[in-house]
Amino acid sequence: DIYDLFPELYALRQVKSAGLSEDNQHQLALARALVTRPRLLILDEPTRGLGQAFVHKLGNLLVRLNQEFGMTILLAEQHLTFVRRVADRFYLLHQGRNVAQGSVTQLDDPLLSQWMTPNLTH
Repeated sequence: DIYDLFPELYALRQVKSAGLSEDNQHQLALARALVTRPRLLILDEPTRGLGQAFVHKLGNLLVRLNQEFGMTILLAEQHLTFVRRVADRFYLLHQGRNVAQGSVTQLDDPLLSQWMTPNLTH
């Protein structure tokens, strides 16, 4: 099942993790987390430092894990384009406090302008 989710890793299965590209190291870390088939996956800023191609693949993977496998994903993320693509609900934190929550469709620019700096809203 893991190789179905991460087909690139199959060809690299004999390579030590230190010899993998950064994107493949991220895939390997996710694969390790998923091998036990958790019901909940917690990710802290998973797009930080990643290229756009891998971020797109990660978004597809998270949607698939949720829709096909029923996995709940708790995501702490600042890139709102990514959040809007993969999330159903949001909780907006400001200085450690929950200041807003709801359906991700409610995560609009007026709400964001109250709490976030402009460079984080896209």
